[in-house]
Amino acid sequence: INLKANTTYELKIKNGSSWYGNGGTMSSTNNLAWEFSSSNNSNAKITTKDAGDYTFTWYISDKKLSVTYPNHNYIVAGDGDVMEDNWSPSSTKNKMEKQDDGTYRLTKTNRSLSAKTYGYKLTVGSWDVNQYPKDDVALKVTTAGNYNVVFTYNPKNGQLSHELVPIYTITASANPATAGTITGAGTYEKDASVTLEATPNAGYEFVNWTVGGVEKSTDATYSFTASANVDAVANFELSDPAVPTYAITVSANDDAMGTVTGAGDYTEGSPVTLTATPNAGYRFVKWTVGSEVKSTETTYSFTASEALTIVANFEAIPKYD
Repeated sequence: INLKANTTYELKIKNGSSWYGNGGTMSSTNNLAWEFSSSNNSNAKITTKDAGDYTFTWYISDKKLSVTYPNHNYIVAGDGDVMEDNWSPSSTKNKMEKQDDGTYRLTKTNRSLSAKTYGYKLTVGSWDVNQYPKDDVALKVTTAGNYNVVFTYNPKNGQLSHELVPIYTITASANPATAGTITGAGTYEKDASVTLEATPNAGYEFVNWTVGGVEKSTDATYSFTASANVDAVANFELSDPAVPTYAITVSANDDAMGTVTGAGDYTEGSPVTLTATPNAGYRFVKWTVGSEVKSTETTYSFTASEALTIVANFEAIPKYD
């Protein structure tokens, strides 16, 4: 029904010869559904805020009238493991978005859920209203894991539903660790297409992909459909055993001040990237080889051409009274 803005309308429900009334006033900012009764058959009132199409849905089973406003704020409130805010009826993080077909949808991504039943329900920003549905909706998880949870509300028939889409973690590493680079790892929905790419560094060539020691592909591009968690290994070997290999040794001047990554054996011409991460209360100063300063950036990149022992130098952050 197309209604004007800032206007109060009166209405009742009639079923045959029986009248159902409410006597209350519903506004577009804090109401979702009324409960009508034959013992109170006085007119109900709705006060509009915005002009536009309003949808009225009568639920015979519990004598409720639900009203959908042109710019309604539907919010899903529920258990904190599923939602970002635990049972918060006004959470902006859990607000549903209107779709082109008139339904409202909310997707919570990569939620770690246990094998149990969670609860949720629809709100409009406050508990101090006549909610619909009255009782919590059960979200049953039969297998623990990570899921995308898609909530859908159809104001035309009052259906509030959900869909659980399993999420799988795809990890990939190089063997040896300094032999090449890997792309494509991440989290994927069930049945999504996964493509892992292995690129050898200088002096190495790709051999195969293995999962749990079992060969899966001899192509540097390994594609499959996500159906479980996968830990893939890209195996490399020296393309020319005569190519020199250099040990890059990395340490911090004080282990209590920070951590370093990137050490390993690198073939001549391979890219090397070292990273220094200071601990709380300390800051990075410089990379040194002996007394020579190599870089003052926390990330130090170069090409392997000789064996090196590199030190990441940290210092305490000064404090002033």
